[in-house]
Amino acid sequence: MKKILIIDTQGAEITPAYHALLPGVSMRGVEMDATRGTPCHSHGAWCGWLSAIPVLGAGMELEVVFVRIFDANAQWVPNCESWMLDIIEEERPDCISRSWGAWDGDDRITRMFAETSFDEWIVRFAQLQDDIKFADFGAAGNNDNNDADEDVAYPQCQLEHTNVIGACRRDGVPCVWSGDGPAVQCVMWADEVFSPDMSGEFAVWSGTSAACPKAAGAYLALNDTPDSWRVRMRTLPPYNRPEGEWTLPHPKWGYGCAEDFWQNFAKRIPVGLMPMQSLTPIPYVNKNKTYHDYREESGETQEPDQMRGPAHMAAECTLVAGSDARATETRNPHGNRRAESVKAAPVSGRAKTNGDAG
Repeated sequence: MKKILIIDTQGAEITPAYHALLPGVSMRGVEMDATRGTPCHSHGAWCGWLSAIPVLGAGMELEVVFVRIFDANAQWVPNCESWMLDIIEEERPDCISRSWGAWDGDDRITRMFAETSFDEWIVRFAQLQDDIKFADFGAAGNNDNNDADEDVAYPQCQLEHTNVIGACRRDGVPCVWSGDGPAVQCVMWADEVFSPDMSGEFAVWSGTSAACPKAAGAYLALNDTPDSWRVRMRTLPPYNRPEGEWTLPHPKWGYGCAEDFWQNFAKRIPVGLMPMQSLTPIPYVNKNKTYHDYREESGETQEPDQMRGPAHMAAECTLVAGSDARATETRNPHGNRRAESVKAAPVSGRAKTNGDAG
């Protein structure tokens, strides 16, 4: 059996509705006393489903362990740094998915805080990687919509053996808001992704936070080792786009798109457990349509018992340490629409942590 740790916002309470969407997948959660019994932000549940889908499609046994390090307001739980390392050592996973980090590095105070906060953590984390031989996947992070800004979230940018995952649109064009740079290994479709929360409701959201667990799930489904996965990433074929489009592999750093590895297994999932919109290369999603609308357009009209349709939202949730979450308008990379976002205001002396780190 494969084991993945989703180190994120989800804790111990796994609902029957969520279990029903991943039949046969073993799931449990761990959390600190500080958050026990309190509501979880949906971000971790979204990530867990995306990581499990390709493994389920491959017909492999999987255990998903949710490791909660954020509270109900998507704030960093005090003292969780050493605690999560203890959990990693105890669980000895095959793979870890981490859709968070401190950013952005072009801010001097934020960079200093991140380097100080993660200094000792990075050393022990790297030692655990050497000992356990797990594959670590980290979200590249959302930069500041400046395509010339090559920021990659901490601690991802400091970990030599972490697979840093960026985001592209469904037509293969890299998202302008995705962190890029030499540390990024590959990109996945992560602009307007469908995944469920613990109620079984499907949401539409965007970010490198979605790209990260998709890559982690593909890694497990392919039965790769950390070394064989890196070889596979270096041999990704180029994407040929119409003239004038930004092409893949990345014109400066050379990384390609690994989405096919997720798609090839996701397409094996029975109808009713997989939103058809997740499998089509349509560049944009109309967030005013329901999942039922998409099913009718695709010719799939039988509504499964487990599916209750998506929440009408497109979330780009940026988890920020030490401040209250609030609803704001998301950045608008396409220039023609707005979506709701869960964000939080930065606090002086605190670093942003990237939950939709894209």
